Amino acid sequence: MKTTLTFVATTLVIGLLAGCGGGGGSSTPAVAAAVTFPLDAAVQNFLTSSHSFNASYTDPATNDVYTLAYGYVPGADGSFEGKAAKTASITLNLKKNNVTQATNSQISYFQIGPVKTLGATLGTGDYIVAMNQLAFPANGVVGDLGSLGGSTSYTSASKSSTYATTVNTWELQPDTATTAYLCINSATRYTNGSTLNGSECYKINSSGAVLGNKLTLSVGDKSVTFSS
Repeated sequence: MKTTLTFVATTLVIGLLAGCGGGGGSSTPAVAAAVTFPLDAAVQNFLTSSHSFNASYTDPATNDVYTLAYGYVPGADGSFEGKAAKTASITLNLKKNNVTQATNSQISYFQIGPVKTLGATLGTGDYIVAMNQLAFPANGVVGDLGSLGGSTSYTSASKSSTYATTVNTWELQPDTATTAYLCINSATRYTNGSTLNGSECYKINSSGAVLGNKLTLSVGDKSVTFSS
């Protein structure tokens, strides 16, 4: 099983993996149940703008300090698997006590109007192709959920060797009276029989702006959450 950080399934950096294990976004009491959130517009706003953050987490049991550096930069229009595509470059570096644990870079390919993932090429040479993609609904309220389709991960662009398949879903979780977390969840099954679940959540408001995010990474046997 691969141990580098891998962006499986979507251009939203879903399923950030580091070893075997996984985690999901947490939720707080529903206080925005009556608010309508523009889901597709929020995702499009995120995918078409540059952003980066550095975050840290201290393990209360061991005092180990984990740090995460994340960057996202939209690129020039291109194509993927014969389809016109928007592109973005994603980089990620995870450290434990200032020692690098995993890094990765990725070029993601997607479409907008509505948003649909096409696939990705990783710095490791891995090649990910989205399958049976479904768009986000235009709008949603806290508690809504649905399917996004899935993807197949190959060891190279030749697609001669598959190492994993992933199924993706989304859900809108509560946050505050005016914001909610749009979470994209991934369930990955590797060809060796192991599995891993991942999630990334985006804090959005009723105007469709992305105000922050939560990444939960599996580092060995620990589930570590970074917030921005």
